[in-house]
Amino acid sequence: MALTKQLDISPQYFTAVFGIPHRSIARRKEARQLNPQESDRLDRMASALSLADELPLELLGSEIGARQVEEVLLRLNYGIFS
Repeated sequence: MALTKQLDISPQYFTAVFGIPHRSIARRKEARQLNPQESDRLDRMASALSLADELPLELLGSEIGARQVEEVLLRLNYGIFS
């Protein structure tokens, strides 16, 4: 899958996060079409990745910004929302 290559993640990880079984992904790839719910999930994922790509890169230019990015990502990773 092109997206897994671009994100440098395994197809298994992608299907787990995306919430679609691998066989369904294979069928969608063959049909070259996602259903509305899958399209919505993919759009949300692309939007979040785009924002994350832009914002952390700007913040990583300073030590304080890098620490803030790291702190937020660690909180999200451990389910601490604040």
